[in-house]
Amino acid sequence: RPKSPPLKSTFDFDISVKKSLQPEFAVDRSSPVPTAPVPIVFLFCFLTVTPFLGLMIAWSVLGAIPPRIPAVPSVGIFLLSLAAVLVVLIRFWLGWNIIHTAKWIFFIMVPLLPSGFRALSLQKLERDGPDESEVAKKDE
Repeated sequence: RPKSPPLKSTFDFDISVKKSLQPEFAVDRSSPVPTAPVPIVFLFCFLTVTPFLGLMIAWSVLGAIPPRIPAVPSVGIFLLSLAAVLVVLIRFWLGWNIIHTAKWIFFIMVPLLPSGFRALSLQKLERDGPDESEVAKKDE
């Protein structure tokens, strides 16, 4: 029986290596990258920070600033953990990759979550007083 010619497939291409010299690739660095003018940069920095300042002013009018934080160890651990998260995020911005950053954030979350829950519940207890369920437990 005669052999049929090979079928053409979608991915047929020439994989032979060319032995000739290829032209060199040169990067054209003659034109500098255009940047925004300095006044525009400062304007957008101001527009970015303005809502945060408004939030701080609103919180101070409502009495949330300065916060009345109880002086207990869990509050200190919570604040130190928050500072550590801030440092890790700054290091990520300066060059860490996402895997390295996530690993450090995971380790910081171990003390952050329980101490944060305890610190914030103490602050709520100090602000609002004990709940009805806690009062009922003490009465029994």
